[in-house]
Amino acid sequence: MNWEWAPPTWEAAAILATGTGAVIGATWVGLRQASISERQAAISERQAEIHEHLSEIEALKVRADLFDRRQAVYRAANEWLSFSYAYGRVARPYTSVAETDVEELTDEEKTIAKDFRIAVHDSRFLFRPTVYEAMKLMREIGMALRRIDRSIASARRRAERKGEEANLDQLLDQQEGELDKLHKAGQALDKLFLPELNLGDLIRPPKLSEMSGDPPR
Repeated sequence: MNWEWAPPTWEAAAILATGTGAVIGATWVGLRQASISERQAAISERQAEIHEHLSEIEALKVRADLFDRRQAVYRAANEWLSFSYAYGRVARPYTSVAETDVEELTDEEKTIAKDFRIAVHDSRFLFRPTVYEAMKLMREIGMALRRIDRSIASARRRAERKGEEANLDQLLDQQEGELDKLHKAGQALDKLFLPELNLGDLIRPPKLSEMSGDPPR
C-alpha cells in the first residue's frame, strides 16, 4: 500500500489547534490551582500562627489578672497585720456593746477588716491550700483576740461596779499568747506568698504538659 502525503485541510488544522489549546488550557488551570493551593496553605499556616499568638496574649492577660487578684489578697493581709501591730488589736468591722471602752471605730478600720474578710474567702480559690489555711489561721487568731478584748472590757466594768480592781492577769496572758501567734504568722507571710507572687512565673505562658498536670501544692 502506498501512502501519499497530502497537505492538511482546514478541518484537520482546526482539530489540531483545538487539541493543543485544550492541553495548554488544562496545563494552565493545573498550575493555577497548584498556585492557589500553595497560597491557601500559606494562609492557613499564617492563621495558625496568629491564633497561637492570640492564645498566648490571652494567657498572659489571664495570668496578669491572677497576679493582680493575688496581690490584692496579700496587700489586705499585710494591712490587717500592720493595724494589729500598731494598735495591739485587730481591725473590727463593727463594734459591740462590750467594746465601748475601745477606740472609736473609723472608716479606715472597717475597710481593713472588710478587705481582710474578703481576702480570706478569695484565697481559697486563688492560692494553693497552704495559703488559704494560713489565712484562716490568722482570722481565727483575730477572732480570739476580739473575744479576749471583750472579756477584758467586761471584767473591768464588773470590777468598776463593785469598786474593785479587775484581775486581768489570765486574760492578759491569753492576749499576749494570741498576739505572739499573730506575730509569727506575720513573719511567715512573705515566705508563704512569694511562690504565688513570682511575676516571672506568672507571665510565662504554660506549656501543654504543665496545663495537663496537677496544680502545685
